[in-house]
Amino acid sequence: MKIKNKRQLQAEKTKEAILESISEMVQERPISQITIREICNHTGISAGAFYHHFESKEAAILYNYRSADHEFEKLERNGTPLENIRSIINTHIGLMSHENINSVRSIYISHLVYHDEYFFSENRPIFQVLKEEIAAFTGLEQDSIKVRKLVLQILWFCRGMMYNACIDRNEKWDNWTNEQVDDALQYFLFYVKQI
Repeated sequence: MKIKNKRQLQAEKTKEAILESISEMVQERPISQITIREICNHTGISAGAFYHHFESKEAAILYNYRSADHEFEKLERNGTPLENIRSIINTHIGLMSHENINSVRSIYISHLVYHDEYFFSENRPIFQVLKEEIAAFTGLEQDSIKVRKLVLQILWFCRGMMYNACIDRNEKWDNWTNEQVDDALQYFLFYVKQI
């Protein structure tokens, strides 16, 4: 294991401070209404330090969102494949709530402005765990086109529900997560029959 020098440790600390500042700021207003200068002032750094770490504020938001993937890496999957698929969907949709809706809106806004290939990668933990469980549920090979298509369909369906919650200011949040998980699972089961 390589030991980091003082400069590398300071760079990591600065990067984390930027991400923390942005996370706090987007709770109050969308990323589109926040400037790089405001982020730098909030963080106590120069614009050059910001641009050393990130190409744009949208790139920083999306980089920060990657940490959500750790939820899928540590998710216990000790039920049946269908129970585990439900748990994965619940974890995915459960990352969104009325309390963090502004942050989630900022993620969607950032996706429209800045393309981050990571979110379309089939190496992401959410894709991998869904692929394993869907293969186990269907009896198909993990790397088959059909399993890949099922994973993509469920992720697209969930993304659509989450996007809709971001734009519908009248969304009812009581039991929202459970309702969305139930709908996503029903969609999955319907789609399995089509393949």
